[in-house]
Amino acid sequence: MRKIPIELLEEARRERPAGYVEDVLAHAEKVDDKYIYMECKTFMRLRAKWTPLSGPGSHLHAILEFLGFKVRPGCSCTERIVQMNIWGVEGCKKRFGTIKEWMAIEAKKRGVSFLSVAASALIRLAIFKASLEEKRAKNPPH
Repeated sequence: MRKIPIELLEEARRERPAGYVEDVLAHAEKVDDKYIYMECKTFMRLRAKWTPLSGPGSHLHAILEFLGFKVRPGCSCTERIVQMNIWGVEGCKKRFGTIKEWMAIEAKKRGVSFLSVAASALIRLAIFKASLEEKRAKNPPH
């Protein structure tokens, strides 16, 4: 059974597509003043259903993987990829510093040098690629 704070659900309302919170609440087994409760499998299925498959996180991941940095067991990379995709282009622009901090933390864990300028360039490139992808999705070629 998963216990999810209501405040997290309200935060998700701002970041996720319309209908996400209502879908989660509809599948909750119990709701009280502070938490909702649901089976872990149900929560994971809903999370996957409402998580964008692409976005800035996926693009940054692809760039870093091309450079030889792979997702490792125990790292936070997959969660951060998902979070960046949920935030989308504008959300990642607003949280640029947070993303850079994540990269610095992961570099330290891996024992590799962290170059702030390089990290900034990679984040900007990922955001740019995601913005092009969003524009193509809104305006498909005729």
